[in-house]
Amino acid sequence: MIRRIKTNSLPGKSIFLLCVFFFPAVLAYSQGEIDTQDKIFFRNERTYAFNLNSNGWGFDFRYGQRVNAYRHRLYEVQFAEMKHPKEFKSSNPYIYTQDRYVFGKLNSFFNIRTGYGLQRQIYEKYDKGGISIRRYFTTGISLGILKPVYYEVLYPRDSIKVEKFDPAKHQLGDILGRASFFKGFNEIHITPGINAKYGYTFEFSKRDEVFRALELGAMLDFFLLKPEILSLAKNNNYFLTLFLSYRFGRIVDSRFKKVPDVAPY
Repeated sequence: MIRRIKTNSLPGKSIFLLCVFFFPAVLAYSQGEIDTQDKIFFRNERTYAFNLNSNGWGFDFRYGQRVNAYRHRLYEVQFAEMKHPKEFKSSNPYIYTQDRYVFGKLNSFFNIRTGYGLQRQIYEKYDKGGISIRRYFTTGISLGILKPVYYEVLYPRDSIKVEKFDPAKHQLGDILGRASFFKGFNEIHITPGINAKYGYTFEFSKRDEVFRALELGAMLDFFLLKPEILSLAKNNNYFLTLFLSYRFGRIVDSRFKKVPDVAPY
């Protein structure tokens, strides 16, 4: 059973249908079994997440501090790889090689995000194996990290040189593959920015002291200096990202409140 909490949020029916569409496996666990375990009243949460993003991947750490019965104050740090939307891996069309690379890539781009915000509970779970639904919004500072990409370039007489991509001299048939990822670490440069994130959390833990959830939402990053990722395409200083995350962790406050056997009216 999922009990509605009165709020001025989006219509409850729309959110419930969204949950059913994306997480049928989670909803399958909800069998109406009454939860008799002791409930943690002060639910400060320490969690981690793996993120699948529309432009890469990432992971993060989040601390959720209980404000009242329905709200958390959120503090988080995230590391993510960010790809250009036109990145496409290929290989040398004239020489057989198993190395695949992005033709024209100038820099690998990574992002360290910090975030502060609030999370509000929309639905609370009372049945063992049910779900609770929350929405949240965070904003913070972004730190973009650009690391130059080096290629193994074939020259006449089977000479191979390690170089950055140059559109004036390099063709698809000249490149054998990418050089070592660690090449260019001494040339890293940084571009600062800001970010905002909005999402929904679908928490389905069966044990009250453990946190398990799936999240979906969108993020927007804006950087002061335009990150040069691809040579042969337009580079922007803003990124709109859709994400799906698996979040796990524990409740860090051990004060309990016993739930009565019969809820008072």
